This record gives sequence, C-alpha cells and structure tokens, in this order.
Amino acid sequence: MKIERDEKYRSELHHEYQIYKDIAGCPGVSRAHWYGTEGAFNVLVIDRYELSLHDRVGQGPLELTTAVSFADQMVRICSITH
Repeated sequence: MKIERDEKYRSELHHEYQIYKDIAGCPGVSRAHWYGTEGAFNVLVIDRYELSLHDRVGQGPLELTTAVSFADQMVRICSITH
C-alpha cells in the first residue's frame, strides 16, 4: 500500500495508478487493486512481488548487466503500451 497526503492540485499516486492500468498484464508488473482517497490521504493498493527499482538502487551500485536488464525491460514495456 502506498500513501500520500491528498494535494488537490496534484497526485503522483493517481498518475502511478493510471500507468499500472495501462501496462496491466505485462510480465513482472504489479497489479493495482485499488486507488482512492481516505480522509486526508490518497491510497494505492498494489501487489508487491520484488524490490522496487528505488529499493534495489538503495542497496548499492548496480552491476552493468543489471542496469542493462532494467533498461531493456522498461523499453519493452514502453513499446507495448505505446
């Protein structure tokens, strides 16, 4: 579950939810279960299969093969959705 303070002018989670909907069904992509507002917060509920890219980078420098693999996957996902 991801939570952000509800800012009327901009919601990064809403944008993220839209992206999850666009790439739904792609291998390795988490499934978005729900997005909405609860009180003063926006909430996104998604499956979490593995570490996020942010978490992975936080563990230390990436090997070149890992960075190339991430780039390849992102290009493939982008080509499927556009």
